[in-house]
Amino acid sequence: ETGNELSLNITDNTTVAVSFKLKTYSVTLNQTEGGTATASPGETTATALETVTFTATPDTGWHFAGWKVVGSDQGSDVSNPTLALAITGNTTVEPVFTKQMVGITAALAAGSKAGTIAMTTGGAAVPADGKVPYGTTVTVTVTPENASDMVDTWTVNGDVKSQMTADADAPLSYDVTVTGETDVVVKLIEKPKYTVTISATGNGTANIGGASEVMVGRGDSITATAAANNGSNYLKNWLVNNTETAKDGNTLTVGPVRQN
Repeated sequence: ETGNELSLNITDNTTVAVSFKLKTYSVTLNQTEGGTATASPGETTATALETVTFTATPDTGWHFAGWKVVGSDQGSDVSNPTLALAITGNTTVEPVFTKQMVGITAALAAGSKAGTIAMTTGGAAVPADGKVPYGTTVTVTVTPENASDMVDTWTVNGDVKSQMTADADAPLSYDVTVTGETDVVVKLIEKPKYTVTISATGNGTANIGGASEVMVGRGDSITATAAANNGSNYLKNWLVNNTETAKDGNTLTVGPVRQN
């Protein structure tokens, strides 16, 4: 027989025994972005008042923020990554994770030429306190006060990440992926100037605007001109820093110039 009431027609000495069984409830653990969670025991059901222990582990760059529990009394502090729950009904549990906030600063290097710095992410300005979610890419942009000044180096946490070389300029903007407290330093320098000299071998002449040596700003170009002294000679080739660049033509454009 089942049910809370039993009717009997008593005709003799009678013994009645009642049997009870604990209810069984479903237990659902949802996984969420930013970490993982486990349950012990790990079954999807539990008997009434059975204790199930849930443990949350955040991924790198995330914080554990609490538990969401539906169906059972929380039983303990939901801000603790370990939650012991006495099951009192069909229960759903899920962890809550939030991105870790990390700081970034940007400044001009000591001895740098004057300029202003802006930090943006996704087209929006970084908050004034420099705090951004872990893993955010921040674009740091420097604007020289003197438009001709150039970036010499970008340094992140003491390490040079980008710099002016003989082959390329350093950019006015640099992207940094923030995974911890980050200090960005940029150095502006006056636009460098380089010496360009020209000479001719054999029976002819060469010049740059009538001169054999000129000063050229970094990134600028020059045009050199050569001429044979008489009709029995011809231009054999052009060499730039001992490398053959052209074999014919009485003029040669060299640039952008980034070294002597």
